Amino acid sequence: MKTNMFKALTLSLFVIFCQSAAALEPQHFDSVETMVEEFGDYSADNDTFKLISTSPLEVAFHPMVLSGEPASSQLDSVNRAALYGVYRIFIHTNAKAVEVTASPLLHDLHTDTVKLLDSPVLRLKVTRDDALAVAKDFIPVSDLSELVEPQKLGTMQLDGWVKPFAKLYASEQGAEELVTALKAR
Repeated sequence: MKTNMFKALTLSLFVIFCQSAAALEPQHFDSVETMVEEFGDYSADNDTFKLISTSPLEVAFHPMVLSGEPASSQLDSVNRAALYGVYRIFIHTNAKAVEVTASPLLHDLHTDTVKLLDSPVLRLKVTRDDALAVAKDFIPVSDLSELVEPQKLGTMQLDGWVKPFAKLYASEQGAEELVTALKAR
């Protein structure tokens, strides 16, 4: 009897704390600044995010890189930051178009200083339709919201990338291919 009650309680708690992705929509924000602040991956406070203009929408993302990192690693960080800007903004806001600039913010561990680097720099000017078309070239989606899998954990909602997109986004080659496709639009 106790075992069955424990199983029922465990199942109930699981349902409460982890809703299925089908029951949830991706989080939506009225502004890019609110989205960035809420997600916490970048921040205006530490200079990893900057809103340049709201109309037309123009933003900058500056991924933190460490002194001594190879140039290829810095470029990979810049590519991912630009992709983050494009896809997170379109998934989580009503923006129709965005210009994203990404460049690394170097943290020198020896001097404990931070400095914005002049290169590599990536600029992407993308519409919502172009971002969707590029995503469709790589994975079967009909809407940008399908690039994330919302999950509820207690009172928090996490909108992680779906596995096929995460695989592209996280790999150096996949991120480069996505960036190249977005530039070609």
